[in-house]
Amino acid sequence: MIRVVDVESTGVDHTKDRVIQIGSVDLTKTGVINIQQTLVSLPEGMTIPYQASAVHHITDGDLAGAPPFEQAVE
Repeated sequence: MIRVVDVESTGVDHTKDRVIQIGSVDLTKTGVINIQQTLVSLPEGMTIPYQASAVHHITDGDLAGAPPFEQAVE
């Protein structure tokens, strides 16, 4: 089995940008056996820059009710 992991973020600067989506797919020789994804909330007062939303199409409204990073990766 191979697990493919993808993340989306607010940008590319690891010192200030944050992860807002984590997804993974488990692959076997016979196909996909597991798909998981979760959105991740941002710290209060932080928003997704327009340029990032234009790439991944995730908006601030999409994150409403999403867990913080620490809970999302448990």
